[in-house]
Amino acid sequence: MGIVYSVILSFIALLLLFGASYLLAVLMNKAVASTEWQTAHESAHTGVESLEKEQKDRC
Repeated sequence: MGIVYSVILSFIALLLLFGASYLLAVLMNKAVASTEWQTAHESAHTGVESLEKEQKDRC
């Protein structure tokens, strides 16, 4: 009977370990994605401004 409890507790421990690592990966992905999005948005905004300047210079 002790072996059954050991197996069940090991299985629960593995589930908790994988659940915690999955949660950490999701949170880290959201944190990194938000900073990348802000950087990409800023560079895209700068690119639009430079295109507008080029179009005005052509006219």
